[in-house]
Amino acid sequence: MPRYNVHELKVTACFYSPLADGSKKFEIRNNDRNFKVDDILVLRAWNPITKEYLDVKPVIKRITYLTSFPMGLKSGHVCMSLEDF
Repeated sequence: MPRYNVHELKVTACFYSPLADGSKKFEIRNNDRNFKVDDILVLRAWNPITKEYLDVKPVIKRITYLTSFPMGLKSGHVCMSLEDF
């Protein structure tokens, strides 16, 4: 049985639909949670203007690959490949 952590994350509303329909297969984040392959992301649509969650079902993804390759990423950030969970 794989060991993984579950991370609940805010996603700006404009990125919610591409994550939900599967056309966006990655996420770039500050690695302040020590993300690992097989961790689960619960991505909740967030409106940064009203500071409220949208009333839509969260998108749940599994991290399949991640890299902190420095070219093009801010220090401390990772790019994570995602698949449906």
